[in-house]
Amino acid sequence: MKRLIILLIIFTCVSVAGVNVFDRFDFLNLGIAPYVQSVGQTGVVSAKGPESVYYNPALGAKRSDHSALIGSTLLGYDQQVSYGYYRFPVAYRGSLLYLGIVSYQMSGIELRRSQSAVPDSILNVSQMMFAGGLSRLLSPEVSFGLNVNLILDNFSASAPSVLFGAGLAWFPKDDILWGGSLKYLGDGQLISSLGVESRILPQWTVKGQLDIGASDGFFGTQSKYGIDYNINETTAIQMGYHDQMLSLGLRQSFETWGIQLSYTDTPIGSRYSVGLELL
Repeated sequence: MKRLIILLIIFTCVSVAGVNVFDRFDFLNLGIAPYVQSVGQTGVVSAKGPESVYYNPALGAKRSDHSALIGSTLLGYDQQVSYGYYRFPVAYRGSLLYLGIVSYQMSGIELRRSQSAVPDSILNVSQMMFAGGLSRLLSPEVSFGLNVNLILDNFSASAPSVLFGAGLAWFPKDDILWGGSLKYLGDGQLISSLGVESRILPQWTVKGQLDIGASDGFFGTQSKYGIDYNINETTAIQMGYHDQMLSLGLRQSFETWGIQLSYTDTPIGSRYSVGLELL
């Protein structure tokens, strides 16, 4: 417990000393899975479902079952993110293959010459991400994963963007998890993440994550925190904090399916997300 507290303090100090990484890479902060949003975007240790292909492709390698997650995140009255992920085993040394698609849409953007002028036109922005990843166990305690993301949009004149990522997960004990990931965004842009998850009491799990981003002389950091409280075997509530944003969540599991709900208070308004898990 003392080591975890010291580590979270170090995360905070490093984050405060740097520039906020998401001032530069805000598009990574949307939050694709409700559960990950609800625990403060600590996806490098929290995304153990098929959505791990987006956050940390090494997570979930210990689970060889089929699973899926579909849902939607409302970022405002004119912005919406829809997503779907699917994980299935591959018959080669216990590997797991992940597939995912994320669609971001923003409608009704008014283009005008000045603030008081009549809009010249209305623009609808759409962005699509296709994700694929592979993970496998290197040992009973360590897993490794790779992912590739193809991003298409209707507002960029350049070719489709291809993002590459790699992740590691270490399970030294049943009640602790270390996670790390590295993302290459193209043009020399890199984001690395380090996170830890620990069950401090039978029903309480705490999470911490530090993100470090670098690009063209830019260096930024951000720390994230989350708490997961299991009311019983099927119901859990969550709370998270990052970048002055507070998140709350609920996760309810049934025999073959489950539901994820989250709410985040952001500087530009409330963010709601709902997801359906197929277990």
